Order: sequence, then structure tokens, then C-alpha cells
Amino acid sequence: MLEELLNIGEVARCETGYVARRNFGRGAVIGPIVAQNASLALSMIRAMARPGEFLRIDTTPETEIAPHLKAMGLEYVGGGTSMVRGARRRATAPWSVMALASQAIG
Repeated sequence: MLEELLNIGEVARCETGYVARRNFGRGAVIGPIVAQNASLALSMIRAMARPGEFLRIDTTPETEIAPHLKAMGLEYVGGGTSMVRGARRRATAPWSVMALASQAIG
């Protein structure tokens, strides 16, 4: 998936996380966002966002970054679904998925 995102957008990474951004609809979508903590996730979001641009981030109100996104002016407007086959496994890596890639990658 990351290879495809590189073909249609941009990906930034560091030792403790990565983020992707691509054009979408009337602006851009940022995701996936995989980071060791909320602070890093928010730093990567700020690095990928463009001033005045419509921005979509597919996450839920329960994530660590949700209150910070709201403070940045990004309101939660709908439900995304993370689909898994079988039982959802507990994360064993020190990173967390803070936002999905998008439900509209095609």
C-alpha cells in the first residue's frame, strides 16, 4: 500500500512513524498515520497539511489525536470502519495507527 501511496501522493517517515498525503476530492487526505505517540502524529500532520486546504483525516473520536485535531479546526463528521479478518490482534509494536489510509484508495 505504501508503494501505491508513493505513486499518487507523498510519504514522510522517521524512526518512530510514518504518514502519507494525497490529493482527494476538493483537497487532500492524510493517512495512514502510524506513530509512536500523539505528539509525533500531530507533528507529521502539521508537516503534511497546507494552509487553507480542505483536509480529511480518517480517524475516530477515541484516538489520542482526536481532541488535538478538533483544536486544529478538524471536526469529526462521520464514522470510518477499520476492517479485519478474524479477531483483532493487540498491537505488539511500539507504534499505533492514529488514522486509516482512506476508505477511498482505488
